[in-house]
Amino acid sequence: MGGPPATLTSFVGAGLLIGLGKNRLLLGLQLFLNGLNIILDIVFAGGLGMGAAGIALGTVIAEWSAVLVGTWIIYHSLHVSHGSNEPFWSLQRIIDREKVKIAVAANLDIMIRTLLLVFSFAFFTNQSAQFGDMVLAANHILLQIISFAAFFLDGFAFVAEALVGKAYGANDRATFKAAVKRTSELAVGSGILLALIVLVFGPLFVSVLTDIESVRSYASGLCYVAAIYILLSIAAF
Repeated sequence: MGGPPATLTSFVGAGLLIGLGKNRLLLGLQLFLNGLNIILDIVFAGGLGMGAAGIALGTVIAEWSAVLVGTWIIYHSLHVSHGSNEPFWSLQRIIDREKVKIAVAANLDIMIRTLLLVFSFAFFTNQSAQFGDMVLAANHILLQIISFAAFFLDGFAFVAEALVGKAYGANDRATFKAAVKRTSELAVGSGILLALIVLVFGPLFVSVLTDIESVRSYASGLCYVAAIYILLSIAAF
């Protein structure tokens, strides 16, 4: 039960670091989290013979350790950016109606896009269930492959949001255009590569995710649909 609060806090911290443009610090924090998690899992599950309980304990400790380190990183970053004589934690700074309005207006489109994305996945799952357990299982596997590819494409979206936001705030049109152009080129190239990988190695990925022959056969035959989806989804990221 101790893991979910830490995970949610980490998501908030990650969003804050991305907003501050501290992507390298975020990468370092994620490496710390996953590295510590691996070490603790090996020690508790393997060395101490605690099994699944050891893995769970190691994960919780790693996540809360990352929260503590992340909190220090965020505090230091905000302290440096706002100056020692300007407390960034005051309610007057946080509850600023004009700035809140600006933030809501700036993020309204991405919020609508996220809500539509969540609704689409839920609708897809619901419709898959109407065709029976086998189709539902196969489509769920394809959805996992698509979600895995989305992690790569979403990285370019994070970078674009941070760079474009900075350029827009500084009224730097040249940097704005360069950020949009470069991140778009990288996203398109990565999307094409990911689609090709899914098209060629999709059946192999499916076989790793399930050993049920009927589900494996059905999902493998639809890997080309997942590849097409990845290509079309580039614009969404």
